[in-house]
Amino acid sequence: MRNSAIKITILIVIICASVLLLKKYASRGDETMLNPFQNANAGADTSLYFIGSSRVQKSVNPKLLQDYFRNFQVINLGISGGNFLSNCVMAEIVLKRPGNKVVFIELAPILDELPDALYSVASQTTDFSPSGSARAFATNRSYAEQSTLMLTILNRELYKSVTIREELFDILGFNVRKSNSNWIGFDPYDKNECEDARSFLTWQEIHSETEVAVDLSKYAAMISRLELLANEGDSRIVFFLPITIRERLEKRIILPLYRTLPDSMKLEFTPGFLSGLSQPGFLGDENHLNRRGAEVYSTSLVPLLENHLLTYKQAAPGSTRNSSVVDR
Repeated sequence: MRNSAIKITILIVIICASVLLLKKYASRGDETMLNPFQNANAGADTSLYFIGSSRVQKSVNPKLLQDYFRNFQVINLGISGGNFLSNCVMAEIVLKRPGNKVVFIELAPILDELPDALYSVASQTTDFSPSGSARAFATNRSYAEQSTLMLTILNRELYKSVTIREELFDILGFNVRKSNSNWIGFDPYDKNECEDARSFLTWQEIHSETEVAVDLSKYAAMISRLELLANEGDSRIVFFLPITIRERLEKRIILPLYRTLPDSMKLEFTPGFLSGLSQPGFLGDENHLNRRGAEVYSTSLVPLLENHLLTYKQAAPGSTRNSSVVDR
């Protein structure tokens, strides 16, 4: 029995060593898609980042926006399973990078977890710990809450650091991207599997203030930390609402939160913008846009983004105060 256990242990060690060697030297196929910063446009004077959940991942087409904002670098950092905590951690990674930037952050409920893709991004940066960042964003919580958060995140971080499952799948030729857990950035939904437009957000809902009051102190503290990080560099943070919201509970949190923000820190959707998108034909499923919806959404964003970018450029040191930031 003992000899069998020793043999099994030796076999496991050999397999792990082989996988690590293959991982080091084998081609990774779409690995560039796991590195959203690899193809950075060094000539751009300002970068625009869109951070959020799979709703951002499916809706913001950076190439279409780049066609309008040619003096900017446009990067989609949407990840499956994103929430407000992971959005803030991702925003910290971005805000600590060199260069001028405007960071658009999707409003979402706080969940005490970080999606897998965030660890992929963090591994590409130096001296950045997702768990350390999450802890910093939770400093206003009780000791018990912070401890639970850290145990949850560190457990996942440890799993991500020791598992060889994804490396084995990749080396054996399986398409890991299909799981969507490690995919970062624009990932269009090609199908239309929804005939119900009720999940679309309306202008009336945004401004009606009918939700039951909730405690937003955790969100306010996290936003304050982001403001400090942005002020340390020549950066700006702007929050925006998802245009599809499936859960009523989510609306009870993020709509009141949106209303507390000053105009300079939020992207305001117009009635025409929202009504123009509220069609079942633009949905992949009830909570995500399809490719056609992403095209309409992205191009419709241009005038809304231009207002924020024009203000940003005019406020920048040495600005030439151009009349427009859009290259039409």
